[in-house]
Amino acid sequence: INAEYMGTIKMSNLISHLEKFEVNFQNKDAPKGMHPDIICLGHKLRNNQITGTNARCFAILITLRKIIEEYRGSPETINKNISVLLDEVRAYLRTARKLGSGVESYLDNLKLSIFNSNRDIGLGLTKKLSDDIGDFIDQKIRKADDLIIKNGLELINDDDVILTFGRSYVVERLLRECKKKFHLIIVDNPPYYEGRQMALRLARQIPITYTCISGVAYFMRKVQKVFLGASSMLSNGALISRVGTAMISCIAHMYRKPVLVFCETYKFSEKTQLDSLSENELADPQALLEPGDKTTAINLRYDLTPRNYINMVITETGLIPPTSIPVMLRELTRIQGTN
Repeated sequence: INAEYMGTIKMSNLISHLEKFEVNFQNKDAPKGMHPDIICLGHKLRNNQITGTNARCFAILITLRKIIEEYRGSPETINKNISVLLDEVRAYLRTARKLGSGVESYLDNLKLSIFNSNRDIGLGLTKKLSDDIGDFIDQKIRKADDLIIKNGLELINDDDVILTFGRSYVVERLLRECKKKFHLIIVDNPPYYEGRQMALRLARQIPITYTCISGVAYFMRKVQKVFLGASSMLSNGALISRVGTAMISCIAHMYRKPVLVFCETYKFSEKTQLDSLSENELADPQALLEPGDKTTAINLRYDLTPRNYINMVITETGLIPPTSIPVMLRELTRIQGTN
């Protein structure tokens, strides 16, 4: 048995607990009675037509709100019916993509709200839930991003050289709205090359250097700050973000460059994770290979950056060190409990 084969077996054992990427998702039959908008959304998530944690969260909640508003069932069983609907929608969308800790947490809270609602509210429950979803989108995403950008603008100085990785919506918007003169280095990574979209959107306004992740060590010595987006911040201060983020942060730490993570508090998670393999999401392995290539590929979507590689987390509540994430989680839980 050759060493390459044994190496493949060992690597397969490391990720055997992760849900396998289903190649034939396009031909998969949706559950009977599933709303066509949810089926359409599932295919868009699967095909990477909607990328980024905020964009996926926004799309899921907007679609869910529309379905709840269209509910025309019996007022006597509305609480049970909508609760079952939420479970079915969540289960189907999970087969397309991991929903993310922020969406999962909010959907749990939405179910709790249904459970605690007065059984006599009838069809008024649909308006209550619709308003709740609208408030979450407005407060936790739109206004949160406005405040994060306001805080982030104070961190950019004239003639700064800023490095970012991939494409983060809030980082892109921050850089677009900044009126100071600075140089931007965009680091990108196959197979999705999300950074190209950011480069195309910002090239007319900002001087940009575009490079693949293999060249990041060369450019890091010229950088003053590293700006990163987040999929989630864990309770131990670790960052979950697109694969390659940990490498960028490690090299920045080696060169003693400040790493600043821009993250809305709804993405804060009670979970603790010490590595990138205990929990992750597998993407299409063929996306990493040339046509006809028979190599066994593993395409992880995320990696974990330890908190000692992160200098500051910029949130809508202000700038906090990653060691303060548990304190923020306790405070957010307390506020939620009083509402």
